Amino acid sequence: MVRYLITTYIILSSVFFFYVRPFSRFERIIELSGLAMMFIIFILYLITEKDNSIKKTFMPAIGLLIISVCLSTIVAYYAHNQPFYLTFYEQRPVYYFLFYFVLHYFRFTRKELERLLLILGLVYASLYIFQRVVYPYRLLNVKYFWDRGTLRIFLPGFDFLIISFFYLLNRFREKFEVKNLVFISVFLLTLVFSGTRQFLVAILFLSLVYLVFARKLKYRFIIFAGMVLGMIFFFYRYGDIARGLIEATNETRVSGDENIRVLAAKFFIKDFYSNKLAYLLGNGEYTVRSPYGLKMLAIGLNYRFYLSDIGIIGAYVKFGLIFALTSIYIILRTILFRLNKNIIYIKYFMGFILLTMLTSTVSFEGSEGAIVLCSIFYLIDLSKVKIEENQGDKQYLTNK
Repeated sequence: MVRYLITTYIILSSVFFFYVRPFSRFERIIELSGLAMMFIIFILYLITEKDNSIKKTFMPAIGLLIISVCLSTIVAYYAHNQPFYLTFYEQRPVYYFLFYFVLHYFRFTRKELERLLLILGLVYASLYIFQRVVYPYRLLNVKYFWDRGTLRIFLPGFDFLIISFFYLLNRFREKFEVKNLVFISVFLLTLVFSGTRQFLVAILFLSLVYLVFARKLKYRFIIFAGMVLGMIFFFYRYGDIARGLIEATNETRVSGDENIRVLAAKFFIKDFYSNKLAYLLGNGEYTVRSPYGLKMLAIGLNYRFYLSDIGIIGAYVKFGLIFALTSIYIILRTILFRLNKNIIYIKYFMGFILLTMLTSTVSFEGSEGAIVLCSIFYLIDLSKVKIEENQGDKQYLTNK
């Protein structure tokens, strides 16, 4: 029971308890206490871990990600005059990659971890939909604005929704359950409400790929028909959102606003660097409490260039070549892994990151993304053990 509470608290600290009032008033305390718990467990893991029955496949890659982020503080200091302590503090989200060792220390089973991720995905979707319904009352202390016919809510935890969506889609291989189809519909409704076109297109495309190529998938037609009818109902019921998405697409085609991402990428790669070492190590994470952060703020206000709009290129600008290449390597390696059919949905989550990695912040940069990625890494580690699934999990739990 204790390991569940500690793990859940660490995960919730990564999304600041979804900024639900009144927790949002203590966001820094929540985050720092979660990080402290994780660091303590990591130290305990290093001291006590002697079991090699499960290979830590992704430990070298995680090490490279964290080291590359730490090295970027050098450029932030010498090229942008940002103190080391500020850069290390602003890089907090990346430290959540230590969650990988928390999972290995507590030794969750596959079903336990998947159930926890699903609950988090449902909590995220429920809060998003509920907040939209009760607006202008603000249950969540996050940024809101109306755009594309919908209320856009910048709520952390999106990665939980995506991994839960593909997990439920994969559950249909075993048996058809109406509740899972309802949950998938809720996730799709949340995506529609978010008004993010590339995310919606990516998840629908990957869903179609899964339905077409998944082996031994029962009720394939019923699932596909249910999703199509659900989307038709959503767009019929919320026609203003559909019109908003179509109008936004037409406007960007006419005005050329899509080119803003290309211009931003060219600017940050060609004109932004003031130190050659930054091309290798990156410029570091920035904060408005330094000249570096104020410079980034001015670039955003004057040119509308934002690192969050250029995905993996933005990650490269901040954290360097090692971080970017390691991220791409992890994505491709995971997609190419031969995975157990029970966790094949992991490939589709990574496919989602691959399809959206040039237009949005990649999961490797955020704390919630680090949590989900570490969960994926741990599930892959478990699947590589040559033991029957349930027996293997139980044996691993009793080895310590």
